[in-house]
Amino acid sequence: MLFHGEQLKRFAGAAAMALIVVTASALAPAKASGAQPEPVHVAVLQFRTSGASASHAALVGNYLEMELLQRKEIVLLERGQIKKKYTVREANRYSCRDSSCAVLAGRALSADYVILGDVAKKRGYSVEVRVVSVAMEKIVYSCSADYESEDGAKIAAGELAKKLMLGMLDASAGTSTRAGSAATPAARPVIVDIYANLAVFQPFERLGRLIGTSAGFTCGIRLSGMATRGPETLRRIAAGFDTGVLYAPGIINSRDSGMLVPFSFFLGYRVPVIERIYFIPQAAFGFTYIRFHHPRGDGFDMEEGAAVWGIDPHLRLAALFGRPLVKNILLEASAAFWVLFESPDTPIFLTVHVGLTCRFDAE
Repeated sequence: MLFHGEQLKRFAGAAAMALIVVTASALAPAKASGAQPEPVHVAVLQFRTSGASASHAALVGNYLEMELLQRKEIVLLERGQIKKKYTVREANRYSCRDSSCAVLAGRALSADYVILGDVAKKRGYSVEVRVVSVAMEKIVYSCSADYESEDGAKIAAGELAKKLMLGMLDASAGTSTRAGSAATPAARPVIVDIYANLAVFQPFERLGRLIGTSAGFTCGIRLSGMATRGPETLRRIAAGFDTGVLYAPGIINSRDSGMLVPFSFFLGYRVPVIERIYFIPQAAFGFTYIRFHHPRGDGFDMEEGAAVWGIDPHLRLAALFGRPLVKNILLEASAAFWVLFESPDTPIFLTVHVGLTCRFDAE
């Protein structure tokens, strides 16, 4: 019995040691799984305004950064770090209107998430912020806050910071269940561009044998972001209308003249190229009023003092490049190839345009 008892004691000791080892092994991964995740790097870009002053929008952005700086889960890229990547002048005016621009900025700044914001003022103030994932290249969370006066900006920023932290944690975990997430984003404004350009006109073939290189102007309106609650790919679709006047002297007789007045409806798609530069391929259709005048002498095969005119359908293919200059003002340049469907000939010509565009948001 004594021998059996000794065996029992040794067995119990060995079992206890095994239990300790197994328990420690089981707890080790549990502790590792409960470890704090790596903090994410976040950049807050300059807030845009609609009715509110730029200084107030900057104040709201500063309050939000102060709130986010207190969060251990993120590493906030401060303004000083942004200015190391960009010149002071460029950093001060750097702002984005869509996720594609934010993705480019995030890559340059080595950020995981980029926060965009809009401050609007009507009777009170309203702030809408959007979180763009640089890796997923899309908006993963959006939320908003309202307050009555400027004194409420700090409180609103605190509320937004709490919501943003939940949204970014959900996005990092691959979920989208929080209220205000990008699954049901707030409506965003339609972007309206009004532009005016100087144009150089170069005719070819039969038309080029009648009139020479000339100049003119064009103007129009372009809408984008019409899918106010849709994905960014739909918001890049642009549509609009433009017109203008192109005037050219005759090749043989400079007193002769030709004038073209096109009316075009176009459809395009805005493509970000690098940082603040965008590209819009366009296809347009419409009608062109064309008029030839022969005062006297050689030149057009017409009676002296005669004028002929017609209205012909046309097709236009264009490539446009643009970039912001200052707030709401953009510089744009484009080249367009035109075909007039006139029987029996089909006149063709090329135009090059350079001008300014004024951009604003339509609620």
